[in-house]
Amino acid sequence: MMQYAGELIVGALTALGTFYITRMRTKAETKSIEANTEMDSVERAIGIWRQLAEDLNDQITEQKQEFDQQIDLLKQQIADLQKENKRLHDIISKLQGAA
Repeated sequence: MMQYAGELIVGALTALGTFYITRMRTKAETKSIEANTEMDSVERAIGIWRQLAEDLNDQITEQKQEFDQQIDLLKQQIADLQKENKRLHDIISKLQGAA
């Protein structure tokens, strides 16, 4: 009977030890998986923000090129109008001088 009780105690202690070790290992693996999942989420969020920033930069670059073209066109129009204004001013001066 004593031998049976000893075997029972050894078996129970082995089962408890195995349960404890398995539980600790599972806990560590779960924490590792959670950390990896959180890291993946952070990396995905960084990727989204990076893509948004690149898209915004592309849009700004495109808009700047369009504005630069418009500015060049407006500068040319101003130069043309200044020439026309000078020509008309010269005509008016000649007409006033002839009168």
